Amino acid sequence: MIVVFVWLMLAHDPDGGQPLVVVDIERADQLTTGSVDGTAASQDIQTDQTDGHASPGSAPYSRFDGGNPDLIETSRYGPLPRATADNTPLSAYARPLSQAQAGASLPKIAFIIGDLGRDPRGSATAVNLLPADVTLAVSANSPHAQAWLNEARAEGHEVLLQTGSEPGDGLASPAAGGHLILSTTRSTPIEKLHWQMSRAVGYFGIASTLHSTARADIPELASIFHDLRTRGLGYFELGGPGTAVQNIAQAAGLHYAEADLVIDAQPSPAAIEASLNRLVEIARVQGIAIGSGSASQMTVEQLSRWLERQNQKSFVVVPASAVLETPTMKNASDHAR
Repeated sequence: MIVVFVWLMLAHDPDGGQPLVVVDIERADQLTTGSVDGTAASQDIQTDQTDGHASPGSAPYSRFDGGNPDLIETSRYGPLPRATADNTPLSAYARPLSQAQAGASLPKIAFIIGDLGRDPRGSATAVNLLPADVTLAVSANSPHAQAWLNEARAEGHEVLLQTGSEPGDGLASPAAGGHLILSTTRSTPIEKLHWQMSRAVGYFGIASTLHSTARADIPELASIFHDLRTRGLGYFELGGPGTAVQNIAQAAGLHYAEADLVIDAQPSPAAIEASLNRLVEIARVQGIAIGSGSASQMTVEQLSRWLERQNQKSFVVVPASAVLETPTMKNASDHAR
């Protein structure tokens, strides 16, 4: 079970399913990230004005300034986030609440749209169409992770880094060779995580889907969560409610939250609409609700249309960072900052 978890979070490569030992050798040299001195990444993406597709190109696509250099640690993999005595990536890169959001008495809903960078068209639509209060999660396996993060932040979105298995990937279906990856590489789970974390700078936390495989006593997961807490990051569980991952996160003292609903678990317009309406009901009961989904064209367009119709009359959309539990919080009513 430990091997399954490690594969899901740290070794899965949606860009071809190659074993991690191959990924570490071939892809690490090809990808560029924000440099350790705080400058922006050199990755380039162009947007096709005729169809909205984003594709590799020669024009610079980096509008993020590279982040606070004090919050960047030099490593053999590339830049890693770190905390200082008076600042953390969570504090520095989270989108602040407006006065209206902070003072609203209405239920609060946070949306996390992941897979950014996997589907170029859907990713471009998510960045440009969705309200800035919708949190975006960039896939660490995207060859243009830094460029997508830059663009999302330029449009006002706060950004998470999405590692390992992602929403909609079918967690119960083992990929070819998945159980063998740990035994064929000398990398430790922390090293694999650090490689993914070095793909970009400027994110405030990590997002993944672990509930379907994690168990309550996994030393690797406890060690990973301790590392995230030390670096001043938050963690979001995108796969839905559960207790195993939550208990480990609380024991590690990690800022943590989990999605109440995967809005596109059934990828059809009608099912997504029904999930969004259900999310409102959850928010009314709990005071706050979190919905996760993928940056597919259908999901993004459906969410955008639904938000326009709702006009936030019965709820308030807030950034996901605003609903993270601190290590001492117990109840959903304590989430909002």
